[in-house]
Amino acid sequence: MHPDLLRLQRYHDSGDADEFQCLVRHHADMVFATARRVTRDAALAEDVAQETFLELARKGRAITESVGAWLHRVAWRRACDVVRAETTRRNYEAAALALDAGRECTWEELEPVFDEALAELVAEERAVIVEHYLEGRTQVEIAGHMGISQSSVSRLLDQSIVHLRAKLKTKGLLCGSALGAMMSASSSQAAPAALVASLHKIALSSIGSGAAAATGGSLLSTFLGLKIIVGSALVLAACVAGYDLASKDSRIARWFAPDHQATVVADLKPLQPSPTASASDAAATKERLLAEARAIWAGKPRLTIAELERLFGVLFNERDSEKRFAALHAVGFSLSRTEYDRVVARHPDVQLFDERKSGHAKGTLFNDLVAAWSFESPLEVVAWASMTTDSADSWFPVHIAPWVRNHPDAWAAFVEAGPDPRLGDYARLWVEELDDPGSIWSKAKDVGLKLDAIKTGIIGLIAPSTPVNAAFLQIMRCPEDKFRSETIVGIAPRLSSERLLHAASSGLFNDAGLVNALRAMAGDSKAVFGDASAWLVKAANGGGLEAPLARWSEDCISRFYEQWLKVDARAALLHSVRSGRQDFLDQFMREGTKSAVLNEEMIVAAFTSVKNRDNALAAYYQAKAGGDPQAALQIIIGSSHIEDQIEAAKQVLVQWTIRSPQAVAAWLDSLPVSEDHSELVAVVTSQWADIDPEAAFAYAQQQGLGLKHGWANALAWSARGLPEDKLATILAQLRGDPDYNHMLTRLVGWRCPSQPDKAFALLTKYAAPGWQTPIVNDTIRWLENNDSRADDYALQLPMIDLTQVDPQRVAMVAQLLVQRFAGQDKLPIALDWTLKLPADMAPQARAAAMSMLVFNDDKQRAAAEQWIRRAVISESERASLLQLMSHGERTSTGVK
Repeated sequence: MHPDLLRLQRYHDSGDADEFQCLVRHHADMVFATARRVTRDAALAEDVAQETFLELARKGRAITESVGAWLHRVAWRRACDVVRAETTRRNYEAAALALDAGRECTWEELEPVFDEALAELVAEERAVIVEHYLEGRTQVEIAGHMGISQSSVSRLLDQSIVHLRAKLKTKGLLCGSALGAMMSASSSQAAPAALVASLHKIALSSIGSGAAAATGGSLLSTFLGLKIIVGSALVLAACVAGYDLASKDSRIARWFAPDHQATVVADLKPLQPSPTASASDAAATKERLLAEARAIWAGKPRLTIAELERLFGVLFNERDSEKRFAALHAVGFSLSRTEYDRVVARHPDVQLFDERKSGHAKGTLFNDLVAAWSFESPLEVVAWASMTTDSADSWFPVHIAPWVRNHPDAWAAFVEAGPDPRLGDYARLWVEELDDPGSIWSKAKDVGLKLDAIKTGIIGLIAPSTPVNAAFLQIMRCPEDKFRSETIVGIAPRLSSERLLHAASSGLFNDAGLVNALRAMAGDSKAVFGDASAWLVKAANGGGLEAPLARWSEDCISRFYEQWLKVDARAALLHSVRSGRQDFLDQFMREGTKSAVLNEEMIVAAFTSVKNRDNALAAYYQAKAGGDPQAALQIIIGSSHIEDQIEAAKQVLVQWTIRSPQAVAAWLDSLPVSEDHSELVAVVTSQWADIDPEAAFAYAQQQGLGLKHGWANALAWSARGLPEDKLATILAQLRGDPDYNHMLTRLVGWRCPSQPDKAFALLTKYAAPGWQTPIVNDTIRWLENNDSRADDYALQLPMIDLTQVDPQRVAMVAQLLVQRFAGQDKLPIALDWTLKLPADMAPQARAAAMSMLVFNDDKQRAAAEQWIRRAVISESERASLLQLMSHGERTSTGVK
């Protein structure tokens, strides 16, 4: 969840004035500048700003988008209410003259209608422009707030600028490449200090908090009916809150006193019971809280590990949002549907065909769902973790601890009603951690808090939606080098250069490659960028390291390329291509197009390989087109530098298909029919198949596309989960295709990875004659690649009719199976398997299998000889196998 939304929620839940004042500090300048642009009057702009923040205080609970974008829209609308329509008309007419002359507009001409055009963009585009250009936040910061990668933010910014230019053009304003610079340089004005002070006071009026709703509802309702522009936020807050803000005894007066810091600390402490409250009232409150807590504990399910694994499998793998939501509640997460839909909408990459990217997105989606549930029902989260996973001690830090600090009575009752009194000690440490990040490491032992629980909690703080400062201190104070080294990578893209250098110079990290990579991301001249690139690629590709580190390393690449481009652009370019990662190349090109040093000539000069050059140019053109695939394809078609336009177009088509397969299909239909056209259709169909296999199949049929065009594997993978009736419909129409059996064996291998009997039953039912050879070939491939399906399928092969299969292929299975099982001390099982083969191919398979044994291994030789002497085989074959072993033994010991 975006930090601004967290602050709003805390303000509305507990009346925490500091949270609202933080929002004022972050957004007041942007709001005032927006109002000033429209009204052209500083005093009116102040009035509009006050009204805007008052509306935030009153209605902020309903906000689900970027708070900055919401404030911009409200400020613009209110400012429009106080300016004359004639002013706008005159500016439109002046701008139209500039457009007719083909001249790009100045900021002065743009200013009166800029905010109207911005308000017409979709929410996500408006949010990134407000945060980046109007509020000056970096792409890395925005990525952290939105829960997406920095490269996605860059792409979204480029797309948003294109759409904003189009909106402005309809209003008679021609804007070129300088639009972004004009926004950054001219759009923000510092809000007057007096205005900021007044806005801060709104926070202390308790507007929007639960307390205000309970005590001043009628007065507030009356006041909200007045549609006026308020001249003084001080007077407004006094009316709403019901006390004199100017009074020397008021809380607000103390807040702005010279010694207000001590007062702030006192005000933010949890409220204690009033000394005048009756004992009966206190007892009744406690009993009510205990009853609510008992209901929460009683309502949480106890699930077995098997049940959890099954349900989490649905959560992570189910594409249907309804089924995923049902699985979420089956697990015990009582997240509201509104909040669920809002979170899911932020993670479109869960639908991607790219397993690495979709896996990353699914993990992030799950974390965000947990976070959203933590805000909705914090006590239910702790109860669920305690009852289901026995790991509630690791669920506190991200969102639960602040709630515990602000609701001490409810928390005390919850612990008292629960089964584990240690929760109170765990919560106390995590609450103290809020004020002194990293202190928990030294305190954990005293209350029996396991280090693994702290690690799990801190990994939650690395999520893109959470601030990075506390996580940095916690990581630096961790006593374990391995955990420090892995998790610093998770927050590195969001750290300042100063903090990256501090980490690199601290002596706390023993991995020299990591230290060098941190220096490189900081832009340190001492860094060896070539070595840093090798370290990051190895980490991102897995490198024997844990999966989170691989994902975190991927997120570091954009920051790394940004710095390397400044040092040696050509070397960075070569690395981005030779890394073998298309996502790295795309990230490099997005960074490179922002730099003046990268151009077509450099790319052409850097590569002698046509394939590498074309691939790099295609990525460059796509970045230059701002992520617009159709524009990128037009550039590719018209480029004199690209030799193989078909290959260059493929990567663009793949990414476009992920976003809008129907649009790609329409574009392809406009091309002339040719073999090249079929090749491109196959690329699109392969990608489309994973999104919607039925629609992709229908498109392939319409285009006359056969499986030979290379989309068989994609269809097999995507159709593996279809209900059998829908699958049967597709298979019936493909049965005559020469590659049909090959596709079907791949499909059943993915559909039934550990159930070869079911797979063979499906093959018997739906395959064309001769399907046994493809399944034998797939089994050989699985054995060679150590695939998890290999053993089950190989052992089941004698159950099918192998008479039409090449005996040499069956012998190859025997060789690989014996070699595999011999290393697992299961040699007799593999040799017994050969006894089940058809009589005409079994001897050849056994001889081939024996040839794979390591004859100088006494244990293997003894087991093989024992099996040969007891096996039900002919005496002549027995003698032949013993002679083969004897010869192999002499050869292995050097006797010729």
